[in-house]
Amino acid sequence: MGLRLTKGLDIKRLKQETGLCAEEAYGEHCLSLLEKEGLLKKTPTHLVPQFSGRLRLNGLIAFMLNPNFA
Repeated sequence: MGLRLTKGLDIKRLKQETGLCAEEAYGEHCLSLLEKEGLLKKTPTHLVPQFSGRLRLNGLIAFMLNPNFA
């Protein structure tokens, strides 16, 4: 749900609740690809969907959660 918020998904909270860092949870390659495509921005504290990512948010989330990609 954090990706649906304006400020994005809190990386620290993800770690607290799952025990995984963002790269472990979603795959480093997946996150870098989404950043390269301008769909997602990783800040030191949050994963933030960019405007084009918010327009495609359901697909973005499905892509991030796809175990076959990571």
